[in-house]
Amino acid sequence: MRAPALVLALVLALSWASTAVAEPRAVAPGAAQDRDKLAARYRGARLQRDLGWGLAGLGMALGGTGALTTVYGAYMDGYDVAGLVAGVAITAVGAALAIPGIVLALRGQDGMTDVRWRMKAFGVAVAPLQGGAIAALRFVF
Repeated sequence: MRAPALVLALVLALSWASTAVAEPRAVAPGAAQDRDKLAARYRGARLQRDLGWGLAGLGMALGGTGALTTVYGAYMDGYDVAGLVAGVAITAVGAALAIPGIVLALRGQDGMTDVRWRMKAFGVAVAPLQGGAIAALRFVF
């Protein structure tokens, strides 16, 4: 009885955090502190993706189990109403976990791709010389 409440609390906390926080501002990765911020955003996006795929897998497993239970209740030992109700309930819980899990995983993957692109997209290099300095910019399209 404690595990479903824990899963529900985790799903609610993750969905609340994703809607309550505004879209992070764009960070140019020129300085070292910006690279650290991007690395932290990448770790957060990766965690979001991995948790999403875990929830989606659990939801799909429950959906399959619910479908089998529904078929068993409908065709085995006559007509078992309790088996039908249990199968439909398990399938509904599976869908309730799988759909947010897939959305969470796709949003996390999108965040990872965005951070990876930002790390590669713009670079600044400065080389000191005897009479001044040479600066170079790199843009990736």
